[in-house]
Amino acid sequence: MKLPEGWRIYALVIGLNVLALSFWWVDRDAVPHPSAGGMGAWIAARLGS
Repeated sequence: MKLPEGWRIYALVIGLNVLALSFWWVDRDAVPHPSAGGMGAWIAARLGS
């Protein structure tokens, strides 16, 4: 079976989505705390969380 043109891009996008889903699954119960520092805390502070 021959793969369609551009299959590497689709594989990369699916892989990145799986990675993002795994990060969300690990951190789904974590509450962002502004004193923790980092980009996530900065975004949470700007969004009013």
